[in-house]
Amino acid sequence: MPDDFDGRLPAGLPPVLGRYTLLRALGAGAMGRVYLGQDQDGTQTAVKVLKTDDVERWRFDREVAVLSGDFGDAVAKYYDADLEAATPWIAMEYLSGMNLRQRIERHGPLSQRAAATVGMRLSGGLSALHRAGIAHRDLKPGNIMIRETGDPVIIDFGLAIDTAAPATDDRTATRFVVGSEHWIAPEYAQGDRSNLPRADLYSLGATIAYAATGVHPKDTSRFLGLEGVDDPLAGILRSLLSHDPAKRPEAADCAKHFAALAGKGQTLGHSVADMEAELSSGAMRERSGARRVAPSVPNAKAAADYLRTAYTKTKDLV
Repeated sequence: MPDDFDGRLPAGLPPVLGRYTLLRALGAGAMGRVYLGQDQDGTQTAVKVLKTDDVERWRFDREVAVLSGDFGDAVAKYYDADLEAATPWIAMEYLSGMNLRQRIERHGPLSQRAAATVGMRLSGGLSALHRAGIAHRDLKPGNIMIRETGDPVIIDFGLAIDTAAPATDDRTATRFVVGSEHWIAPEYAQGDRSNLPRADLYSLGATIAYAATGVHPKDTSRFLGLEGVDDPLAGILRSLLSHDPAKRPEAADCAKHFAALAGKGQTLGHSVADMEAELSSGAMRERSGARRVAPSVPNAKAAADYLRTAYTKTKDLV
């Protein structure tokens, strides 16, 4: 973020883009700035605006192509875009909470069960992306937002790519390695683009390892030592962090492994009351600064009410 960033709208920027009124600046990056926008019905959105002098406009086009798919709750939602406007823009889901890096920096590492829950959610999102032939290429804690419900969300698809497209379609292929140092796979850092989804999996492992330990991957020996992480979670992370891409499990398999740990091999409770207590107490601990990622109290109660109603209807049919 530039030193002069103060949240104000810059001179010359249209105050309304499409059906979105811009309220304030949220952040800045190499491709442009992101603003808080508001739809005509009051819905808040994140509006990314491309620098008009940016020669890399093709990245913006590609980001829209990627985001227009439906990849589940673990991937930021795309709403609208106008790439032909004098000021090209993309409107997407506004996530007001912290990112995962900020969460760990402020509150310390997650419990192993919470880390497994984050791993389960992110693996599910990656699995949906990979099935659609999309590699993210910049997965890291700073690109994982945490919803108010406690659920992690993958954001920033500026470097994402269609893995089925010819290599010539990737204009970074002959120039430099894209991604973030310390979080990209070792083979990818050396220029090997033969299996980008497997490279994403390394980044997933690095992200969850950081969440579980609080140790940054630049501290190589401590990071790979997975201090304080027990098996089987440590085993999953070691597989994802393997220097041999073939040894990294597929995202869908990761989701299953993490799910077993997140739920201790069971569901979150043996009854509706148990489930409500588990989710609600988890949410309250997170709000008080405890190391926990869990749905909000209202969502937990709503889910419990739904299951209680469904159970009652089923019982009446027996």
